[in-house]
Amino acid sequence: MVVKTHPSGTQAADEAEKGALAVQLHISGGTAEGNHTDAEALGRFITHIAEAARAISHAVAEDRYEESRDSNGRATKRKVKTRAVQLQELAAPQGRVSLIFRAPELDGAGQLGNAMEEHLPLEDFPEDTIEAEALRAIFRAFTLASAADEVDPDALVEPLQTPGAREAVRRAVAVVSHNGWQLSGTISQANRADEALSLTSRGGARLIDALKADLIGKYRAPLRGTIDGHKNSNNTIYFRPKNAPQSWSTIAATDVIYAEAARISLDIENQVDLTVEFEPKADRKGNPTERVVRRIVSIDKVYGSKTGERLF
Repeated sequence: MVVKTHPSGTQAADEAEKGALAVQLHISGGTAEGNHTDAEALGRFITHIAEAARAISHAVAEDRYEESRDSNGRATKRKVKTRAVQLQELAAPQGRVSLIFRAPELDGAGQLGNAMEEHLPLEDFPEDTIEAEALRAIFRAFTLASAADEVDPDALVEPLQTPGAREAVRRAVAVVSHNGWQLSGTISQANRADEALSLTSRGGARLIDALKADLIGKYRAPLRGTIDGHKNSNNTIYFRPKNAPQSWSTIAATDVIYAEAARISLDIENQVDLTVEFEPKADRKGNPTERVVRRIVSIDKVYGSKTGERLF
């Protein structure tokens, strides 16, 4: 995360005029007394927002294999790269703590500098980048939780894309709640109307409850990859998802699935489609932790990488 400091707290509109989405955030109440607050708490909040934005950006990019062009103008299909969100400003204007989160800035041609051959706009304007969408999703969830009298928990959780993003947002909101802060501000971007944002104590509690319920519950995902081995003593299957740098330690839901997976692992060039159930573990207070049980509940297809024939 890149940090730039400025003497004033009014840079959001200027940044939006350049195209990059800017989120100007004001913190008041609780441990935010006048123009100062707890440095460690503020640091954790900024870190968790950056983590959530990165997780959402990666999730969006994972699904976008679209037409792009290389530096020579030739058509190519390339996975969209993402960049870290930036902290444009940390200041205390008008007696309050204020900061600005910003999507990576665009150059004059509406591209992402030396990453232009990887950049694909999401909508009609080049400034509608993946990172801008990620930041907008996070802070819209804050506002929705705070503004409505009744909110469907799924409507709060779904735009946050992945369990990693949701856990990072939960931690950020927990910091706000623990410190008694109230958040307000504006989301600004060229070619779009400004959006007001807020996070009240009621909204924070509502968002934490929705995220906690979602993260503790089981969820399933279809994954493609290879089975790298097995361990009989504890029913473990080592599965490496496609494009992942290393294998996951998983368990089989039934003896039949374990036997099939163990047999398939003998073919070192196997390729499988699995359904994996994820069950995050909770701590003694009921809060979700980063520990997750991964359970294989089905092996849908198995391919031979050389012949393309089914192995069973």
